Amino acid sequence: MADKSLEARLRDIDWLLYSGPDLYAPDKVVASLLALIELHDQNASNVLGETVLNTLGNNHQGVYYPAVLAALDLLISMAEAADQPVRMRCARALLNDLYYFEPELGYYDGCSNEELKRFVCTKLQPYSDAEFSR
Repeated sequence: MADKSLEARLRDIDWLLYSGPDLYAPDKVVASLLALIELHDQNASNVLGETVLNTLGNNHQGVYYPAVLAALDLLISMAEAADQPVRMRCARALLNDLYYFEPELGYYDGCSNEELKRFVCTKLQPYSDAEFSR
Protein backbone atom coordinates (compact mmCIF):
# COMPACT_ATOMS: atom_id res chain seq x y z
CA MET A 1 0.00 0.00 0.00
CA ALA A 2 2.80 2.41 0.86
CA ASP A 3 4.34 1.72 -2.57
CA LYS A 4 1.10 2.80 -4.26
CA SER A 5 1.08 5.97 -2.19
CA LEU A 6 4.67 6.74 -3.20
CA GLU A 7 3.84 6.04 -6.82
CA ALA A 8 0.78 8.30 -6.68
CA ARG A 9 2.82 11.10 -5.09
CA LEU A 10 5.50 10.69 -7.76
CA ARG A 11 2.97 10.83 -10.58
CA ASP A 12 1.21 13.88 -9.07
CA ILE A 13 4.34 16.00 -9.40
CA ASP A 14 4.65 18.14 -12.51
CA TRP A 15 8.32 17.46 -13.21
CA LEU A 16 8.27 19.87 -16.15
CA LEU A 17 8.13 22.76 -13.65
CA TYR A 18 11.73 22.03 -12.69
CA SER A 19 13.37 23.04 -15.95
CA GLY A 20 17.03 22.58 -15.33
CA PRO A 21 20.09 22.21 -17.49
CA ASP A 22 19.79 20.74 -20.98
CA LEU A 23 20.54 17.26 -19.61
CA TYR A 24 17.47 17.32 -17.34
CA ALA A 25 14.85 14.85 -18.61
CA PRO A 26 11.64 14.78 -16.52
CA ASP A 27 10.47 11.46 -18.01
CA LYS A 28 13.73 9.82 -16.91
CA VAL A 29 13.29 11.18 -13.39
CA VAL A 30 9.88 9.51 -13.16
CA ALA A 31 11.19 6.23 -14.60
CA SER A 32 14.18 6.09 -12.25
CA LEU A 33 12.14 6.91 -9.15
CA LEU A 34 9.50 4.34 -10.11
CA ALA A 35 12.27 1.77 -10.41
CA LEU A 36 13.51 2.78 -6.96
CA ILE A 37 10.02 2.39 -5.50
CA GLU A 38 10.01 -1.17 -6.87
CA LEU A 39 13.59 -2.02 -5.85
CA HIS A 40 13.91 -5.34 -4.01
CA ASP A 41 17.15 -6.75 -5.48
CA GLN A 42 20.33 -5.72 -3.66
CA ASN A 43 22.37 -6.59 -6.76
CA ALA A 44 20.50 -3.92 -8.75
CA SER A 45 20.79 -1.16 -6.15
CA ASN A 46 24.19 0.27 -7.20
CA VAL A 47 23.23 0.61 -10.85
CA LEU A 48 19.82 2.02 -9.98
CA GLY A 49 21.35 4.46 -7.48
CA GLU A 50 23.66 5.72 -10.21
CA THR A 51 20.68 6.08 -12.56
CA VAL A 52 18.69 8.08 -10.02
CA LEU A 53 21.63 10.39 -9.33
CA ASN A 54 22.06 10.96 -13.06
CA THR A 55 18.40 11.86 -13.57
CA LEU A 56 18.26 14.21 -10.59
CA GLY A 57 21.64 15.66 -11.48
CA ASN A 58 25.02 14.56 -12.71
CA ASN A 59 26.84 12.14 -10.45
CA HIS A 60 30.21 12.60 -12.16
CA GLN A 61 30.04 16.38 -11.80
CA GLY A 62 28.60 16.17 -8.29
CA VAL A 63 25.59 18.37 -9.06
CA TYR A 64 21.84 18.14 -8.61
CA TYR A 65 19.10 19.81 -10.59
CA PRO A 66 16.07 21.76 -9.28
CA ALA A 67 13.97 18.58 -9.45
CA VAL A 68 15.40 17.70 -6.04
CA LEU A 69 12.97 20.25 -4.63
CA ALA A 70 10.20 17.71 -5.27
CA ALA A 71 12.20 14.48 -5.20
CA LEU A 72 13.70 14.78 -1.73
CA ASP A 73 10.46 14.14 0.15
CA LEU A 74 9.93 10.98 -1.91
CA LEU A 75 13.48 9.80 -1.28
CA ILE A 76 13.15 10.55 2.43
CA SER A 77 9.93 8.52 2.57
CA MET A 78 11.77 5.62 0.95
CA ALA A 79 14.72 6.04 3.32
CA GLU A 80 12.36 5.81 6.28
CA ALA A 81 10.50 2.71 5.05
CA ALA A 82 12.14 -0.02 7.11
CA ASP A 83 9.80 -2.65 5.63
CA GLN A 84 11.74 -2.34 2.33
CA PRO A 85 15.39 -2.69 3.47
CA VAL A 86 17.02 -2.76 0.01
CA ARG A 87 15.16 0.35 -1.12
CA MET A 88 15.76 1.99 2.25
CA ARG A 89 19.55 1.51 2.03
CA CYS A 90 19.67 2.73 -1.57
CA ALA A 91 17.57 5.83 -0.76
CA ARG A 92 19.75 6.64 2.25
CA ALA A 93 22.89 6.38 0.12
CA LEU A 94 21.33 8.70 -2.46
CA LEU A 95 20.40 11.25 0.20
CA ASN A 96 23.94 11.18 1.59
CA ASP A 97 25.44 11.70 -1.87
CA LEU A 98 23.06 14.55 -2.69
CA TYR A 99 23.95 16.26 0.59
CA TYR A 100 27.50 16.76 -0.70
CA PHE A 101 26.59 17.75 -4.27
CA GLU A 102 26.22 21.30 -5.53
CA PRO A 103 23.21 22.82 -7.31
CA GLU A 104 23.05 23.36 -11.05
CA LEU A 105 20.00 25.44 -11.90
CA GLY A 106 20.22 25.61 -15.67
CA TYR A 107 17.11 27.43 -16.91
CA TYR A 108 15.25 27.23 -13.60
CA ASP A 109 14.48 30.60 -12.04
CA GLY A 110 12.42 29.56 -9.00
CA CYS A 111 15.33 30.05 -6.61
CA SER A 112 19.02 30.89 -6.51
CA ASN A 113 21.89 28.41 -6.23
CA GLU A 114 22.35 29.48 -2.62
CA GLU A 115 18.68 28.98 -1.76
CA LEU A 116 18.62 25.53 -3.34
CA LYS A 117 21.84 24.51 -1.59
CA ARG A 118 20.50 25.71 1.78
CA PHE A 119 17.22 23.82 1.24
CA VAL A 120 19.00 20.60 0.33
CA CYS A 121 21.57 20.76 3.13
CA THR A 122 18.96 21.54 5.76
CA LYS A 123 16.64 18.77 4.60
CA LEU A 124 19.38 16.16 4.18
CA GLN A 125 21.54 16.89 7.24
CA PRO A 126 19.97 14.00 9.21
CA TYR A 127 20.77 11.59 6.34
CA SER A 128 24.37 12.62 5.74
CA ASP A 129 27.34 10.77 7.14
CA ALA A 130 28.43 14.18 8.49
CA GLU A 131 25.59 13.77 10.99
CA PHE A 132 27.12 10.52 12.24
CA SER A 133 30.67 11.85 12.54
CA ARG A 134 29.70 14.46 15.15
